Amino acid sequence: MNRILKFELYKLFRQKSFYVCTVITAALIFISALSTNTLSGTEGFDTAGWKFAANAPGNGQFQLMISIFTALFICEDFDQNTMKNIISKGYGRESIYIGKYITSFISAVIMYAADIITAFAVGTALWGSGEADGYIRIIFTQLLVLMGYHAFFYAVSIILGKTGSAIAVSIVGPMMISLVLALGDTLLKLKGFKFSNYWIDKFMQIASDTSAASGKLIVAVILSVVYGAVFLAAGFTLNRKKQF
Repeated sequence: MNRILKFELYKLFRQKSFYVCTVITAALIFISALSTNTLSGTEGFDTAGWKFAANAPGNGQFQLMISIFTALFICEDFDQNTMKNIISKGYGRESIYIGKYITSFISAVIMYAADIITAFAVGTALWGSGEADGYIRIIFTQLLVLMGYHAFFYAVSIILGKTGSAIAVSIVGPMMISLVLALGDTLLKLKGFKFSNYWIDKFMQIASDTSAASGKLIVAVILSVVYGAVFLAAGFTLNRKKQF
């Protein structure tokens, strides 16, 4: 496991797309800050470094960028037909699967940290740091929920093995699931229950709400972890059946 992890980390930090995606998401945050700054001085304007940092995933299109990078990174060995060579070097499928997941997880955390640091630095420079209030909690809770998304992107990428298809499904998939669940809610009209309340999109809304009840936060985090485990288990099972 140590060998495959070192191998994947070696590839990660030499992957141009990793730095490109990280710079793009940070740049989007900077552009958003400049746009937001045009509203400063107007009535009702209320933001500062901590608050802007808590909004970093949305402003930096983090979910989109990590879905694209995960597909690029994971599918590279499949697209270039080098997976057989990796296996022939003595790496087992299970080790490869876990090693690639850990490495892509690390890349997601790094990109997320870059977003938060950029947003806080720019926001503080423009409007001051402000009060931390519940924003630190939001930052860490959002990360946990976003890891559920990352597990989905990873599973899709390793199952499909084609960069274009993986990117398309990773981008459209979560939206389609949200639409299907919303349609189910509309058709069934169940009292006191909505399927859409138990999808990751809803958990992200809860994680981003400073006034969210602790009970809802706990449910959002736990179910995000459960989703992540299910996606990883599905990816692991189907990956074992693939022919390289």
